[in-house]
Amino acid sequence: MHGLASIVDDDRRDTVTRAMAALAIGELRCEGAGRHRRRGIPEAVSASLESATDEDSPAALRQAAVRALGRAGAAGSVPRLRELRDLDPDPVVRFLAAQALTRITGEDHFDTTFRDDMVARYLEDAAGYRIVEGTP
Repeated sequence: MHGLASIVDDDRRDTVTRAMAALAIGELRCEGAGRHRRRGIPEAVSASLESATDEDSPAALRQAAVRALGRAGAAGSVPRLRELRDLDPDPVVRFLAAQALTRITGEDHFDTTFRDDMVARYLEDAAGYRIVEGTP
């Protein structure tokens, strides 16, 4: 797992490779079901995933890292996930952060304001697509 974390950290690699490594960490942790599932992931690996959520990281990498943190049950990442849910400029990252928080804490992190914001952004994007494509 630490080898995958080093790939996530390596900014010389392309975004797709780094994102795939992040997703693999989450999936590997999920495969280790049973009593080990609740332990989450090693702190160093969690730190690598959290660093991949920095605002200067590409959106695809942030999305993969957030998804991996949630799938791995990284309870120590809850404060960072809350920050991403509330402040990340990418709506997909915000959605995945809310999903990860719900998975880790067992509480609903999709409040009404968040849902309304997501719907509004979706409609905005859909409307913009129609205008660009020239369809009614």
